Amino acid sequence: MTEPRFITLNGTAHPRARIDRVDAGAGVCLFTFVDAQNQPLDSGGSIARFTPADPLPADPEQPDAEPQYPEIADATLAGAIANPPAPVGPTVFDYTQFVAHCDARVPGFTARVLTAARTSTEIQNWVNIAVSRNAVHLDSPDFAAAFVSFISAGLMTTGERDAILAP
Repeated sequence: MTEPRFITLNGTAHPRARIDRVDAGAGVCLFTFVDAQNQPLDSGGSIARFTPADPLPADPEQPDAEPQYPEIADATLAGAIANPPAPVGPTVFDYTQFVAHCDARVPGFTARVLTAARTSTEIQNWVNIAVSRNAVHLDSPDFAAAFVSFISAGLMTTGERDAILAP
């Protein structure tokens, strides 16, 4: 099991954060504010965005391998948490349009997610969020976190995520 990663923050209400997940290719970090004893100060799941990293050079002996990304420096994550970027205009769909958009860009994606939701509470929660919304904002923190979960669960690759998010 990987040891938790804690970083020191400047310019925030809380002096430290526990890094829960980092998706270097998407430029997304999930974190929890913690106290000096590394105890959570909030419910976690906060999202910080940073400039996505370029993939490392591919191994020529494994051409079909998923892209690998460099580890993101603590200073980059701390800066992203302390200085969130200005929001950009959202890409908005209703749920039916969202499903059609995803399946047009990544055939079979929705079926994989709905199948996984039968046995995964985390995936089912993301489906419930999408279904319950009047509008799905692809650039919202919720969906950035959902895509991190989908990648972690093996439901999509980073390339498929990028295809869905591409303009």
